[in-house]
Amino acid sequence: MVNSRRWNRVVLCLGVLLVGVELPVGLASEDLLVCGWFSNNVVRFDGQSGEPIDVLVPAGFGGLSRAHSQTQGPDGLLYVAAFDRHTVLRYDIHTGEMRPGPNGQGGTAEFIPARSGGLNGSSDVRFGPDGHLYVASLNNSSILRYDGATGDPLRGPLGAPGTAQFVTPGRGGLNQAEALVFGPEGHIYVASGATNQVLRYHGGTGQFIDVFVTAGSGGLQNPHALLFGPDGHLYVPAFGNHRVLRYDGETGAFIDAFVAARAGGINGPIYPIFAARAPGDFDGDGVADLSDYEVFFDCMSGPDVEPDPMPPVTPQECLEAFDFDDDGDIDHGDFAGFQGAFSGS
Repeated sequence: MVNSRRWNRVVLCLGVLLVGVELPVGLASEDLLVCGWFSNNVVRFDGQSGEPIDVLVPAGFGGLSRAHSQTQGPDGLLYVAAFDRHTVLRYDIHTGEMRPGPNGQGGTAEFIPARSGGLNGSSDVRFGPDGHLYVASLNNSSILRYDGATGDPLRGPLGAPGTAQFVTPGRGGLNQAEALVFGPEGHIYVASGATNQVLRYHGGTGQFIDVFVTAGSGGLQNPHALLFGPDGHLYVPAFGNHRVLRYDGETGAFIDAFVAARAGGINGPIYPIFAARAPGDFDGDGVADLSDYEVFFDCMSGPDVEPDPMPPVTPQECLEAFDFDDDGDIDHGDFAGFQGAFSGS
């Protein structure tokens, strides 16, 4: 069984063939980009139907090999971790054309040159609140930082000279840096793959803070990605036992198996995202229909009045599903929006 908030769906990659699914800001809402680990490419899909559109980045183009994760930079470009090339490549997010950095090798899409700053096995890429690029370097168990504009190594206060070390190798017991994410308070959370932990580091210094999720908590095996959900909690795909576990976003305490083992046929879950449901789709079946229509009228409150639905529906759920004009109530203006979304079935 998959638990879910009514207004969001968890989207998961299946196995290792689909890696780094992400819907970057600025793309059309129907565009979904998927990195291919075995196919060494980036493929674009229709986000509504799931049908392939085209190959955005062809196999090996610009030096792409073992595409492990991706992110969109503040410049609107696509950054891809090429794991076994020990580099991060940059492409135009709409055309797939190479957009190398000033230090990249000629004829490639390198933003961060191979092994620059000590990079060894680039497994995850994220831009930090400071605008710089942070890379999980799996093979030497560290988090590296690079200038977000130039790709130059930008070591932290604890890093060795001549490197890009921000979280230094093995600090806090880190063993195989699989993934990273910035928390809401600005600290860095890192999945330690070999120890089945999530470790927390200071976002300004790289200093170890604590073991946020203890080894094996909730049955955690081989954590492959990290995501803070809309509820503020931390979601961790346990690749080793085929489930997604949820932990308290403030304490790291285990809450539940949000996605149970092999639910929906999932096998080796990695890189989840929360995808917003279609407007008016309260029950999450993909369309705004008669079952949603009934809930809409229970939520309808009138201008400037908070919804007061019958339990177990909450006012927040009403607003998330039906507040089309985003004014904090459910009124006739929202009814017009619901009519536009209504499927009639």
